[in-house]
Amino acid sequence: MFDCFLEREQERINVTIRTRQIYHSANGDRWLLAVDSDTDRVFVRHEPNLPSGGQIADIELGAFLIGAGSGPEKQELLRLIGTAGQGSESLGLAANAFLKSTVTRHSTAVRD
Repeated sequence: MFDCFLEREQERINVTIRTRQIYHSANGDRWLLAVDSDTDRVFVRHEPNLPSGGQIADIELGAFLIGAGSGPEKQELLRLIGTAGQGSESLGLAANAFLKSTVTRHSTAVRD
């Protein structure tokens, strides 16, 4: 039983999250585009500054994009989506494929 727990703990430690900073605000908050390499899940990670609590939040990409407001972090993510696959700035094939499919779905829905 202990060996099983240890294996699960090692699996949890070996998860690789690749990130690219989207925006860093003047107050110290950071927004990162993140990809879980094990599941190909793409999400936005918000790392608030320590005075505001510092609780990291992972936000599904769609929820982030349709959420209220159009702050600089959202504008920068939209710019990044527009350049997905154009050079070495990309996070990888999984992120690019997901971003492009999201943009295609949203733009098709707007036209219909």
